[in-house]
Amino acid sequence: LVRDKYLSWVKIAKENNVTEMDKEFDIKFPTVSIAWRGSKWWFAFDRKITMSFLILDNGKMVAIWCPKVSASSNEFIDETIYFVFECEEDFNSLLNQLNSQAILDKLLNTKNNEDLFQ
Repeated sequence: LVRDKYLSWVKIAKENNVTEMDKEFDIKFPTVSIAWRGSKWWFAFDRKITMSFLILDNGKMVAIWCPKVSASSNEFIDETIYFVFECEEDFNSLLNQLNSQAILDKLLNTKNNEDLFQ
């Protein structure tokens, strides 16, 4: 959904010579948990995803998710997460990686390290 909306908005922006935009996509996302590692693993649970369409100063049009999150166990530990799609291929690459058949094929064709030590 984001890819299709992004492509539509890129087309609209180009056709109308729009050079400034920062608009949230009107798409509902699932709630997710975010993890990052510093000196140890930190988690921010039940975070809402909101992605935006942004036209950068150089004219590049991107879809971006960039929340600042705080660790659930320590509010003073925080991190900013950057997730940026710069073109249709970025979306397609992620979607191809999430393809359930491709994941299953990879799992079936990967040796389990524990199986090596019988």
